[in-house]
Amino acid sequence: MGLAAASIGGGCALHYKPDIQQGNVLTQEMVDQLRPGMTPRQVRFVLGTPLITDPFHKERWDYYYFFKKGNASEVERRQLTIIFKDDQVIEVRNKELPEPEGGWATPESKIYGKNASTSSPARPET
Repeated sequence: MGLAAASIGGGCALHYKPDIQQGNVLTQEMVDQLRPGMTPRQVRFVLGTPLITDPFHKERWDYYYFFKKGNASEVERRQLTIIFKDDQVIEVRNKELPEPEGGWATPESKIYGKNASTSSPARPET
């Protein structure tokens, strides 16, 4: 009976919890490409579509990123705010992003998997 209880209790610590990743992946390399005077289209090309666009403040774009590694208690958060005036960047807030443990999230990183493929699957012949 003691052995059965030990094996059941020990199994509880092995629950799989998936990684949770939400928002826009932001790297310092991406942020370093931003320049005053860039258009919204150019910013969207560099950073992607902002997670939040406020209909009352169309000149402000907010990019958020959240990552929690499975069973870990630490949470990685990043926020970047772009301010436009007359359709040109005039300010970038929170430009210095914290270096995450294990490096930045890229398709080659452990977040996506070392052997992750960025190509789409082949379409079946019709």
